[in-house]
Amino acid sequence: MYNEKSKKNLNMFSKNNQPKKKGRPKGSLSLINEIKKVLEGVDETSKKSILELLAIAAAKQAIKGNSAYFKEIIERLDGKVTDKIEHTGKDGRPIKLEVSYED
Repeated sequence: MYNEKSKKNLNMFSKNNQPKKKGRPKGSLSLINEIKKVLEGVDETSKKSILELLAIAAAKQAIKGNSAYFKEIIERLDGKVTDKIEHTGKDGRPIKLEVSYED
């Protein structure tokens, strides 16, 4: 609900009345952008991309038995397994819903 006083403060958006832009200004420093630049790079010794080397390292860790790397790889390939949630009432019976309307 609103009252008449607050209604006076509402203005339609127009060329002059625009919402304030929030967020990081364009061109400002971003760790994610810098990491992407590094991952796009090439290792001089092996001539492989940094991203490829990271994938190889993760696969090697999974092969060695590191379950965290194995789980991460599987979830990236097949998607995360959804959690099954079952809603039941007393003693596993279905939940009974009753809706009543008052005049």
